[in-house]
Amino acid sequence: MRFEINPKHQAEQGATLINLLLAILIAAILASIFVPAILPLGQENQEAYLTRTAYKTLQEWTDLAVLQGGATLENTGKGLKIIGAQGKEYFIYLPPTVTVSLTWNAFPSGACQSLDGNGVPIINATTDCSQPILNSTNTVPLLAFCLQGVCYGAHS
Repeated sequence: MRFEINPKHQAEQGATLINLLLAILIAAILASIFVPAILPLGQENQEAYLTRTAYKTLQEWTDLAVLQGGATLENTGKGLKIIGAQGKEYFIYLPPTVTVSLTWNAFPSGACQSLDGNGVPIINATTDCSQPILNSTNTVPLLAFCLQGVCYGAHS
């Protein structure tokens, strides 16, 4: 008994142009349905991240002020630097598109604000920052991170 393979009955190898076009069409239809539903999640995640980061920054700043008898928050332009009175430091990196607001006023790069050992803002304190300290009449620090004109913040 002998078996021979007939070339006419071999299975086709590879995809045809029609198969490829159908796959692209299906992918385009699915993308048009799901992409608009997914995009807002990225914005919500960014808002939640900015709010959490503002809260965490204030918490670290206040905790360090109480533990070390005072602490300064400096906007370095690339993020926020928290410096304790006894030298301990933290750095919080921020995306370049995010601006910082402290006590609901602009907090420009190079500006500082200090807390005393009770976590209360110090008015007219002297610091090593290149710009004068921002004056505040608030007894509670308010920090917000702003993205495209919308601010997300926290207070201690």
